[in-house]
Formats: sequence, structure tokens, C-alpha cells
Amino acid sequence: MIEETLRNKIAEQVSELIKTGPCCPELKAEGAKWLEDAPSEAGDQALIKELREDLSPIDDTIAFYESDAAAAIFGSREAADRAIEAEKKRKAAGEKYCDCAACTITAAILKELGELA
Repeated sequence: MIEETLRNKIAEQVSELIKTGPCCPELKAEGAKWLEDAPSEAGDQALIKELREDLSPIDDTIAFYESDAAAAIFGSREAADRAIEAEKKRKAAGEKYCDCAACTITAAILKELGELA
């Protein structure tokens, strides 16, 4: 079970995470449940599992930007192409994960928990 001091720090991050726009509904629900429930090993493991599932590797992020859905979200293929170039530069610099607000907080939580190198 997560130690109390670390739990308090992570609770702040989880609260911030579930307020971010790009956070997926499943992670928002699991995060809210974790915050509301009494501390338990099962609850901690459920949160960690969801965090791992939702952290987007940079290659997945690039693949998303290459999709028609990204062009629709960004308003044009050109805008999505700029995002692809930015992500490829981040990958070349050694970054491993998406840098949206949700993934950034998710990665920070997983690092705090020793679940991410």
C-alpha cells in the first residue's frame, strides 16, 4: 500500500489530473474513486493499472497525429503535420511519452510510485 506521505502528494496530482481536458474518462473515474475510497492495496493497484494503460508512448502519439482524427481536431492536416514534427523532435531528444497535460501528470505520478524509470 502507498505510504501516507507519498499518498498525500499523489492525491494532489490525481486531483489535478482528473481536472485536465485530455484525461480519459476511465482514468478520471478511477482517479476519483481512488481519492474517495479508504486507502487499500487493491485501490492503489487499480489506479496504477489505469495510469499505465493511459500513458501514451511517443510513437502512439505520433501515430495519432498522423490520423484523420487529428487533422479534424487540429483543424487541418497542416496543423497535425506540425504536431508530428514537434513530436518527432521530442522523440529524437529522447522523450518517451506524450507531453499533453494528462500524460505529463500521469508520468509524474508513476515516477513517484517507482513504476516508471
